[in-house]
Amino acid sequence: MKRFFKYLFVTASGTFLGLALFVLIIFIVVAGIIASSNTTDIEIKDKSLLLIRLHEPIQELSETNPFQGISPLSDNSSILGIHDILQAIHHAKTDTQITGIVLHTDIIQAGYTTLNEIRKALLDFKTSGKFIYAYSDMYTQKSYLLASVADSIFINPQGMFELSGISSQFVSFKNLLDKIGVEPVVFKVGKYKSYVESFTSNTMSAENREQIQALVSNLWKKYTESIQTQRSHIKKPLSIIADSLLVWNAENSYALGLTDSLLYYNDFITTLKKRIAIEQKDDISFVTLDSYIPMCREIEKTNNQNKNTIALIIGSGTIQSGKGDNTGIYSESFCELIRNARKDSTVKAIILRINSGGGSALASESIWHEVSLAAQAKPTIVSMGDVAASGGYYIACPAHVIVAESTTITGSIGVFGMLFNTQELFNKIGVSIDTVNSSSYADLGSPARKVSSYEHAVISKNIENTYTTFKERVAQGRKLSIQQVETIAQGRVWSGTDALKIGLIDTIGGVNTAIAIADKKAQLGGNYNLQIYPEQKSAIEIILDKISGQQSLSKEIEALFGKEIAQISTLTKEIPKQQGIYMQLPYILKIN
Repeated sequence: MKRFFKYLFVTASGTFLGLALFVLIIFIVVAGIIASSNTTDIEIKDKSLLLIRLHEPIQELSETNPFQGISPLSDNSSILGIHDILQAIHHAKTDTQITGIVLHTDIIQAGYTTLNEIRKALLDFKTSGKFIYAYSDMYTQKSYLLASVADSIFINPQGMFELSGISSQFVSFKNLLDKIGVEPVVFKVGKYKSYVESFTSNTMSAENREQIQALVSNLWKKYTESIQTQRSHIKKPLSIIADSLLVWNAENSYALGLTDSLLYYNDFITTLKKRIAIEQKDDISFVTLDSYIPMCREIEKTNNQNKNTIALIIGSGTIQSGKGDNTGIYSESFCELIRNARKDSTVKAIILRINSGGGSALASESIWHEVSLAAQAKPTIVSMGDVAASGGYYIACPAHVIVAESTTITGSIGVFGMLFNTQELFNKIGVSIDTVNSSSYADLGSPARKVSSYEHAVISKNIENTYTTFKERVAQGRKLSIQQVETIAQGRVWSGTDALKIGLIDTIGGVNTAIAIADKKAQLGGNYNLQIYPEQKSAIEIILDKISGQQSLSKEIEALFGKEIAQISTLTKEIPKQQGIYMQLPYILKIN
């Protein structure tokens, strides 16, 4: 018995010590993360080069990885937000320690509108007289759009080059639903409203093909014009190069004038050293975006102590009701941000940065109301990202000025609703449902039975009413007649270029254009503090989110299987949760 207690004591002591050691390690790691997150000082030597590598997805808001550089199990970099990238490039323009920029890009996960905003910032950087060099083992179409601004473009002699044009793919689930016995019941207004086609047709409708073809053509036209303006010595038109697949590798790209030199990376470094006039034995001082951005934020805070504030409120993702995080535009949370900015006397102007294909009609109406109140109180500007369509346009239309890039997808003024009849599926798998109702239509919307003709008529009427309200909101905000709105509505999507012609937007530009307009309308004379909302989470908040499992599953699926599979995963997760009437683009509108 004595020996038993001895072993028991030893085991318990070992367990206790092990647990204490584990807690101590966790404490040290967390303390290190917090300490590192509060450290923004980096050493920038003379003749430093800003290294821009955009291999992670580019979002509207930056997303810091608190375990970066600490955990051996985490090799993911922080996800960069578009505004932080633009701010870093702008600051580098006047930073005397930064001699130039090196673009090291291959596969870029961002839309063309986002890339065009970064491209404009790079062109502005060059007005300082500083240089930009680009190097890659592989130039994709998107990475080359950025590289084309460089003074010199270098490629690995054995590298790859992609230039084949732009396409959009239509994904259909009709045959899948037919096989499992699920019938979609569709209610929609607008002949171009194509959201439901993925569930009802194997191919695009003529109207959908028309609008997507217009988008793709506009995007390709903008792409070729942008590159040919900077690379005037390309030996053949880009359309001919793409149509004939004339370029696939480094040698082709060099022969056609798309790149300037075939160099291995070590030889590229030698060239860089000569360009910045340092000894070959010395190392180049590279400053990464990850390290430069926090320093830029601190400098911005220090320099902008002005009480006058421009609030930049960012909304990205599906519009939904209720409260939520930054993975979507949640009506209560988003309205609260707008309301606080409206009531804050130090906020002199509000900019809404919208990157959304829409969502819930009711949630969109709630946000529309809050934006309308803001516009009555102070200058309210909208900056559109890659997409601001359907519900995304609904919440934008009350603003005084709407700014979009030429490649932005917008419009889609139309409405739809959808139910699913799973009666056949239930029969196949041996499930039966018996219902007791208090009134004739108490089980309206039940997937276990068909929709009656009367129910169909009632729902269709509500869809029509919502569409009428949508058109009225647009007419009021854009100062157009209902008849004018009807001619540009019908659920049709428009490029920013075409949207400007028909009056849906006011000017072509990015978020910096919107900031300049807000400054002018509020008569601030450049004396303002730019405050971005929602504010970035601290390192400890991010850790707690990871621990509590609030990380998006779709992100993990995307990392394993790719973006398209992640989108389908999101689709299967979101369909059962959707209620009411929707204003939304197709689940998958893929433009490459």
